[in-house]
Amino acid sequence: KSTAILFGQYDLLLIALLQLITVALLSLVFYINHLPSYSYIGLALVVILFLYQFTLCKNRDETKCFKAFVHNNWVGMTVTASVACAFFIR
Repeated sequence: KSTAILFGQYDLLLIALLQLITVALLSLVFYINHLPSYSYIGLALVVILFLYQFTLCKNRDETKCFKAFVHNNWVGMTVTASVACAFFIR
């Protein structure tokens, strides 16, 4: 009952696609809510974090893949901080 098992050999491709969709939808949410341009710095950091996760997983080492999975906390924190800064600095 794991997406890694479900996706099989296409796991990295599909994860990258899902991450791309995440960034695109977050960008749309930021745009619709008229968040200031400096909020998009957080999204740029999210892209960097996703790239780091991909580099951890590219060899499919279980320990590094788990580290990338746990690393998603940083992604959530970055998005939250971007939105919070947009509202508190206004």
